[in-house]
Amino acid sequence: MNKDRVFLRILESTDIETTQKWLNRDEIGEVMGYMPHSLVHQENWFAAATKDQSKYIFAICKFSDKSHIGNIALGNIDWIDRNAMLSIFIAEPENRRVGYGSAAVELILKFAFNRLNLHKVCVRTSSNYPGTLDFYLRLGFVKEGVLREQKYQYGAYHDKHVFGILKNEFKQRLR
Repeated sequence: MNKDRVFLRILESTDIETTQKWLNRDEIGEVMGYMPHSLVHQENWFAAATKDQSKYIFAICKFSDKSHIGNIALGNIDWIDRNAMLSIFIAEPENRRVGYGSAAVELILKFAFNRLNLHKVCVRTSSNYPGTLDFYLRLGFVKEGVLREQKYQYGAYHDKHVFGILKNEFKQRLR
């Protein structure tokens, strides 16, 4: 994995319109669990999110042209138990499955474990998106369980799979 392909920067108010358009696209909104919403709604979300001490939201940008290609976040940070929930999306299909997502996850895990001194990062994902489960396993996450019929989508309930990675597991992978 070439981690030098992308960099992370804090999501800025100037990114909100683009992010809102991405999240309103069916393929991304469905994966991220969002319903379509207005720009005003997105701006209100951003205002609240930037004040939330349990959340860090980053833009994923390509080094080659500095373009913003997706977002990655640590949310629901529990400062006592030292864990957080990861979320990520890459907006355009041509930027998926080429290593940008893997590089972004590695960068945010370094931030989580080295800067925030977290102990564990978790992610919840669905198996109905091809390659998603393997993606997290390849990055060193361990499958911790299944939330049965957790998400209702298109007339059916779907399972959510829970993965986690501990600080020592991540550091072991870097050796």
